[in-house]
Amino acid sequence: MFGWLKKEAKAEAVKDPGLALRQDLVERVIQALGVADDDTVLEIGFGDAVALRAVLPYLQQGRVAGIDSDPEKVKAAKLAFPAEYRSFRADFKEGVASRLPYPDEYFTKVFALDSVGGWLSIPKGLSEIKRVLFPLGRVVFSLPPKERVGAAFVPVVEVKGLLQAEGFDNVEILRPPQGDASVIILGQRAL
Repeated sequence: MFGWLKKEAKAEAVKDPGLALRQDLVERVIQALGVADDDTVLEIGFGDAVALRAVLPYLQQGRVAGIDSDPEKVKAAKLAFPAEYRSFRADFKEGVASRLPYPDEYFTKVFALDSVGGWLSIPKGLSEIKRVLFPLGRVVFSLPPKERVGAAFVPVVEVKGLLQAEGFDNVEILRPPQGDASVIILGQRAL
């Protein structure tokens, strides 16, 4: 499934030792999301869109979307997914977590890789995610260790508490297999 990413990781291993760690994170997040064939999946802060590219093969009938605050990344993603973008299987917009440019109950799954610490307001972002998620929709975040992000560090227990306060159910913390890897936290929108 992730053969293209594994080949890239081997080729880039000398240049970027973090690539294998990132590949593992993408796989763990996709597994935590539980992506199904007809899901509509949103990534907040998609960056280079590697995770969205990894999600697409799971979706025969579903769609992916991504928001990023950098207009150049949005433009690059549209160019990187020309067929998917033209066929409405992929959508990319400029935006931030606290103002998601999508209608209510539009997505079945929402995720963010290591970007929650950079949000303008985590509570407002969670409120927006709840708004755009279908009832029983799943949200998954990865949170990097403090050593990797410094001042942007957000404790996992804080995010867990904010998710629960926003009314998400079944909130779980999944510890990484390696100490230097990101922690995953997931929850489900209540009915």
